[in-house]
Amino acid sequence: INAEYMGAPTQATHTIDITVSRDASGSRLDVVLSSELPGAPSRSHVQKWIKEGFVKLDGQPATKGGRLVKFGQRICFYEQECQTATLQASQQLIACRAEPIPLTIVVEDSDLLVVDKPAGMAMHPAPGLSSGTLVNALLHHIGLKDMPLESLSLEQDDDADPAGLSCLNALPEQRGQHGVFRPGIVHRIDRYTTGLVVVAKNNVAHAKLAAQFATHSNTRVYVGICWGAPPQANGEHSSWIARDPANRLRMAELPKGKGKQAITNYTVVETLKHVCVVEFRLQTGRTHQIRCHCLHMGCPLVGDEIYGGNRIVCGPQTPDRMSLFARIFATLLP
Repeated sequence: INAEYMGAPTQATHTIDITVSRDASGSRLDVVLSSELPGAPSRSHVQKWIKEGFVKLDGQPATKGGRLVKFGQRICFYEQECQTATLQASQQLIACRAEPIPLTIVVEDSDLLVVDKPAGMAMHPAPGLSSGTLVNALLHHIGLKDMPLESLSLEQDDDADPAGLSCLNALPEQRGQHGVFRPGIVHRIDRYTTGLVVVAKNNVAHAKLAAQFATHSNTRVYVGICWGAPPQANGEHSSWIARDPANRLRMAELPKGKGKQAITNYTVVETLKHVCVVEFRLQTGRTHQIRCHCLHMGCPLVGDEIYGGNRIVCGPQTPDRMSLFARIFATLLP
């Protein structure tokens, strides 16, 4: 899989020009664009467009969405180039091979589908992994392999993505990153975690679902089997986590203010001799959040090789995969 990015725009085929009003003077650039551009895009999308070179301020490339604008300044948004970048994401879906991998579909409508992902299936292709992922299976499920490339067009409604999956954030976040395509993927769970994953079929649904993740207004419940037990039957574990400097494959708890805050509520459902069944409710959704928190509470997930859960505490052997299941996903339908 190869990713090709267009450079910053050199000439405008179609632009949107905005002159900063007196009322908007002193506001952030990304706030002004979010309120003035058609469709009222989110600030996160505007910030991404600014970083990718699709916005100029008084003829010069804008570099920061937080820059304060002044009365009379001219903002130029390169709409055509931005649309072309979105089309490239759609075209790259063709390059990602559709594969007839069986999927367990829990819910599906015109905006989204919820998949019960099996253990061992990665969410999307990545360097060294181009097949067998959820994205490969999704492309086959929506029949994209039968869609001719010429059917893709820039003249599409925002809520009618031509590929049948959302293209928001489908390409790597930075130019030069290789081969990480994630069409339709709104959130991720670990490769060896089983359970529910929501997938967006169009850009509007994707944006609304992503906003719920950003504000933590949806509900995500996991069930896991832990060695030992947490310090109490019910509780909240809060910490700041980031990549472990000594092992980039795992996360580590750091002093307050370092990394990102992660909050997990837990309840012990059943206690056995050497293990317990625990329900986890996420207030945040950080990488490896539950796994990292379980390790630091002294009860690593059974079978979790990276976080010490693969050691044999009792019995002839441990499971061949991590004992974590995404059980409940509750959200407002877009």
